[in-house]
Parts: sequence; C-alpha cells; structure tokens
Amino acid sequence: MSARSIQWPTTAEVRRGVESLVVDTSWLADRGHAEGIIVVDARPPHHYSRGHLPGAINLPLFLLANPAGGIPESAVVSRRLGQVGIAPDSYVVAYDDGEGATAAQLLWSLFYVGHRTAAVLDGGVALWATEGRPLDTGRRTREPAQYDAGQVDEGVACTMDAVLSSLGAPDTIVVDVRTPAEYLGAQRTAARNGHIPGAVNVDVREMMMGIKDGIGHLATPDVLQRLYDAAGVSTDKRVIVHCQSGHRSSAAFLVLKHLGYPDVRNYVGGWQEWGNSPNTPVENE
Repeated sequence: MSARSIQWPTTAEVRRGVESLVVDTSWLADRGHAEGIIVVDARPPHHYSRGHLPGAINLPLFLLANPAGGIPESAVVSRRLGQVGIAPDSYVVAYDDGEGATAAQLLWSLFYVGHRTAAVLDGGVALWATEGRPLDTGRRTREPAQYDAGQVDEGVACTMDAVLSSLGAPDTIVVDVRTPAEYLGAQRTAARNGHIPGAVNVDVREMMMGIKDGIGHLATPDVLQRLYDAAGVSTDKRVIVHCQSGHRSSAAFLVLKHLGYPDVRNYVGGWQEWGNSPNTPVENE
C-alpha cells in the first residue's frame, strides 16, 4: 500500500501515541527498532519462515479469527496478543505479502479490542524485498506480555441484525467492497446471490494503484476520497463495509479510517452470512 503524501510521525510522536494507519518502508526502516514498536508478520508460519522483516514476530491472522466466522472473541485476541509479547501500549506495525487485506484485518482485530496504536505497512514484505532491504528467516520471539481482555469496541464491528435494522436509515450507508460480479449476483458465492438492498459497490481493487507481482499499493488519499465521494460515502454517515467474510472489507475499513471517517463498522459476517440466511433481503440489479 502507498500513501506517500502523508506526513508520517517521528519515533517520539509514535511513543506519544500519534495514530497513523499506514506507514511506508522508509519510515519503518528508519524507526522499526525504536522502543515500543513491534513489527508483526500476519502471514502463516510457512510464509514467515521463508523470509520476513528483521525483528518481526509472527502472529498469523488465523490465530485471531473466530472459527465459526464473524466477530472474533475478544478474550482470544487479547490472549494471543499477550502470548507474542504485545502489550496494550505497544505500537504495532502489521504487514503481509503485499495484498494488504491480511494485515488490515489484523489491524481491525486490534481496533476491536481497543488497541489504537497500530498501522499497516505499505506494500508488505514484497515491496520491502523488491527495494533490496534485508530479510531474515529465523524465528523471532518476545517475552509474553500482560494483555487483559478489556471492554471491546463495538463501534468498529457490525452484526447481521444491526445491518438489517439500519436498512433505509438516512444516516447509514452500506458499502459492498466485493467485485461487481459478486455484487450483481453473477458470481455465485452463497445460496443466494446479489447484494444488500441499498448497498453501493466500491470494489476494494479500485483502492489500489495496481497490483504487480503480488505487491499492492494504496492510491493516494485524494484519489481515495474521490472514489468514495463518487459513491456517495460521506463522513457524516455511519459507514458499514462488508465483503464475503470480513477480509477485503478490513482493507476498506483501514482506508476509510485513514481518510478520517469517524464511524466505520466492519460487517465481518459478510455475504457468507447474509447470502446463506433464508430471510435476509437481497437485490441483484
């Protein structure tokens, strides 16, 4: 991902808890070893062992997920964070192979348990390696940290019932970030296909300047803002994002929060839940 017009915070600012949701490789190379910054590889272990950023610990996204689908268990997320050495005051920089959604979903999981000092690395390990920066293959671990399960932030998540109750509300907009084929029901991904009534379609791929050799680059903030403006997604509305299962929609959550939208909620059950429920309304035009 790339948003290079952003002024990234200094290490001192990071320590004071300044929130920047996207950082680039130069920023991380300069500041990644600062006290309090923990670099997290969100990929599966076999990807991590092939080569990872120096000093990065491995916290595979699947360890935070709810096996039944939907919103993760906050106690599980908190326990996993503590096990790998992440404390409530740690500044976490998450990365993946470069597609961005995996790291974004890890960041969303952090937000769900109230952890706000976190960011996603632009371009992930793919861009890092392409730029000739070093990689390690050894496993890095940290001493476990105390991370008590606190009060979850329900304001970043959304259930199916909450989506149903918001349909037609003038202060809420549902953004379907799947492909147009999925949105229109031409591509079958559930028992019933189409989209949530009234939802607008902003394909998550449109947020990228391009994906080449597995490296995704986020478009600049002004381009992203025009994309959402064109879809009628304004900052005065509650924005509910969804995809099939919460993965791609986490990238949209990241982008919208990065742009300053105050109320963004990830319906992680997504079309997997909605399209397989017999009584939910569906449109396919």
